[in-house]
Amino acid sequence: MDQDRPDAWRGVPPPGGAAPPPPPPQQPWEGPGVPPPPGSPPRPDRVVPLREMRPGEILDSAVNLYRRHWKVFMAIVAVLIVPFTLIRAIVGRAVTHPFISDGRVFISTDDASRLLIVSVVFAVASFLLVTPLLTAAMVRAVGDSYMGEKPDVARSYRTALPRLGPVLLVVFLSTLAVIGGFILLIVPGLVFYVRFLFAPQVVVLEESRGRAAMGRSWRLTRKRFLSTFGTVFLAGILAGVLTGILVLPASLAAQHFLGGWIANAVAGAIASVVTTPFITTVHVLLYFDLRIRKEGLDLAIMAQELSRAPGGP
Repeated sequence: MDQDRPDAWRGVPPPGGAAPPPPPPQQPWEGPGVPPPPGSPPRPDRVVPLREMRPGEILDSAVNLYRRHWKVFMAIVAVLIVPFTLIRAIVGRAVTHPFISDGRVFISTDDASRLLIVSVVFAVASFLLVTPLLTAAMVRAVGDSYMGEKPDVARSYRTALPRLGPVLLVVFLSTLAVIGGFILLIVPGLVFYVRFLFAPQVVVLEESRGRAAMGRSWRLTRKRFLSTFGTVFLAGILAGVLTGILVLPASLAAQHFLGGWIANAVAGAIASVVTTPFITTVHVLLYFDLRIRKEGLDLAIMAQELSRAPGGP
């Protein structure tokens, strides 16, 4: 049990249980912008509204949350991604002997085979270690910031390390389901991707495991497929455009200069450090939005924030 985890992550009882007590009535809203939902104490420092959000609002809130904690979010990603990306590039360069012909960089067929083996090895390492560990750490950090806590790099990885196996399991099972769905038809693959998308969040924030976490994600996304898919799709486009802007110049350099591989590796690492927090933040905000819609999580968070406020119960 994660003792320093915000109580409201697990504060909403399962369906059929007693609902959390509603907070006292709110005074008339006199602040700027959109007023908070009925019953919530004013929180001028909260950048994510405690209510159901449309896709555009989720993307906007993800940007605002990212801007608030960008140093911590990017540090969490950089700790893993920067050394991993640079080591992969260095090993790939060590097993090849590129040469320039007609102004472009080429490698031999044998070098291409060795480079393929290196790429496969690092892809497996990324899937088994880097991706699940980074996902768990980022989910914890975004979850903390959503609950009004200050995210912390060390605390995020303390949470992520013991959850590496459970997160890897749900990612592996979800990937198998998605691949199977795409082999049968495109649509089932998309359905499985969306319905199992929040299994890592469930593992990290609710301490569930395996099939239980996947089933929980499946229930949360029931009747919310199109909205969830649309939000994730838009976030992916935004991240893809930014990645292209950051990587394209270095990629062109790597095609025409022998030393261009260095710039390409650095640009790839920077792109991952910049875009990964945004994508993860969108996913976590979607997870909390689904819980607000289906379980009244906003009431539990409001009650917790009220109890922390001066003069609260």
